[in-house]
Amino acid sequence: MDSNAVNFTHFILFTGVAYTTTAFPILCRILTKLKLLDTTVGVVVLSAGVAKGIIGWTLLALSVALVNHALRWLGKKTGSIEAGHLTMVYMAPIIIFVFTSAFVADIIGVHVIFGAFIVGLAVPRDGGLAIALTEKLEDMVAIILLP
Repeated sequence: MDSNAVNFTHFILFTGVAYTTTAFPILCRILTKLKLLDTTVGVVVLSAGVAKGIIGWTLLALSVALVNHALRWLGKKTGSIEAGHLTMVYMAPIIIFVFTSAFVADIIGVHVIFGAFIVGLAVPRDGGLAIALTEKLEDMVAIILLP
């Protein structure tokens, strides 16, 4: 296995939790429209929705923390954190990860910005790495996407 690869279990945990986290207000609106809110079924569904929401967001935070750990390890391994500037070996996987995450978000029917946002949450804040990454990505966006 490649030493720079993200653990497959961490990836599956993250994507599985992200797929199953449903918007609670939409569930409430559906139950209200079907006039099931005051029934036993409605109470059970809402209770399960609350429990699933709490567990889902907790697992999502855990999976982001695991990916953050992998990206921090990659930053230390490539010397990006200690040097205070990005190396090409660190920047390339991050860009691939951003585009892959955005692509997967689009495939599952979520706006692409949310996939990229999750990667932004996972980027470590050590040694000014997030700021350096933001500056480099702003340059890329200005050069490639703006014209």
